[in-house]
Amino acid sequence: MTPPGLHGGHRVNLARVVPLAEEPEGYLEGAPLCPMCLCLTDSAWISPDYRVVNRHDSVYTEGAALVVSERFVEVVGGEAGCRFVPLPADDGYHRLLVDHVLEVDRTIGELELAGEPCPTCGRQSTYGDPAAFVGIDSAPRGFFRTDVEYGGIPRGRRSAQRSYIVVDDELGRRLRDLRLCQIRPLQR
Repeated sequence: MTPPGLHGGHRVNLARVVPLAEEPEGYLEGAPLCPMCLCLTDSAWISPDYRVVNRHDSVYTEGAALVVSERFVEVVGGEAGCRFVPLPADDGYHRLLVDHVLEVDRTIGELELAGEPCPTCGRQSTYGDPAAFVGIDSAPRGFFRTDVEYGGIPRGRRSAQRSYIVVDDELGRRLRDLRLCQIRPLQR
């Protein structure tokens, strides 16, 4: 499925999880935001009042949170590197939080910083795709997130950046075959 890519000097197959839909605005109501740039300051924050509008198995919220269905949790709940926190206001959905981190090799691939860092929180618009990771000795298993958070920070509008959610090739095939999310190769 994923073409082999060079990661940390080793050939491993990793793929990026892409949800099936994006949610309209509303998730960031009451969120901890930087007073200067209005960017979410706690990427693990969970909205206490949010209900999923687009009832797919995986969706990104306005706040860059990956929210998944009960079906998604039942299929992959035992995989390494992730945990599922129920949305307080929506029994059928969970926030997917990924604990295992892959360090992006900033010397390879395209990583673009745009504009100036926010003087209050230090966040900066970041674009690109990771092409390699540091310190991988073998093909990792389970869920991972990049140490870099990607996304623009538009002036005067609430926003959030997000890490890429990365899975091993076998898990990626399973997620794709069950149509729980889209899977995209990290290496072109």
